[in-house]
Amino acid sequence: NGVFLEHYPSGAKYSEATYKKGNLASYTFYTEDQEILSTGKAKGKTLNYLRVDSSGYDNVKGTNIKGKKSCKWYYTGPMGVKYRTNNYKNDLLEGEQVVYHTNGNIATEFSCVENNYQGWYFRYAEENPKVRTQEGWYKDDQAQGEFITRNEMGDITEREYYKDNAIEGWQQYFSPKGVLYREAFYEDGYYLGNIMYDINGENPEKAWLDNGNGHLILKYPDGKT
Repeated sequence: NGVFLEHYPSGAKYSEATYKKGNLASYTFYTEDQEILSTGKAKGKTLNYLRVDSSGYDNVKGTNIKGKKSCKWYYTGPMGVKYRTNNYKNDLLEGEQVVYHTNGNIATEFSCVENNYQGWYFRYAEENPKVRTQEGWYKDDQAQGEFITRNEMGDITEREYYKDNAIEGWQQYFSPKGVLYREAFYEDGYYLGNIMYDINGENPEKAWLDNGNGHLILKYPDGKT
């Protein structure tokens, strides 16, 4: 219980928060001239929270229930541009989560269960929001199965397979023209070796390690080492 204060570097009061039984009961944010930016008080078990930063950066809006973040929270920057929206339950990330590019387009979408990644993960191009630059699947906060990476034009540049958050099996790399130029192979988290292809995706050259030992030569898509 009690009142907690934060101050600007100048010494002026920035915020004043009152807690009761460990839960936020009321708050007020101030400018350096001590004008009120935002204020709120709990009604029963619910408090609608709004932090407004005088610089226009890092504004936060959401709901506390029984002192814990609940439902949807909004995070915005300059000119009110969203940079993140999170869903919470009992102070933990729960459900759909979204991060935004600085231009307001969606950057990433994913879901959580009790703060852990669960389900599809999507990342999008900044200027072309229809292009998914990465997609994959999580189970219990671990990357599982195939992940695909694309460039801003939507061309596949990489494919890889995960098991329990580690690359397992294979990993493929493609040139800007979509030609497969390298395959890497993994087992139980260890790198086994790779196959390199020429500029046309032909004439494979195998290079394999012996129990993790050996010499590998990696080449660029144009065939240069």
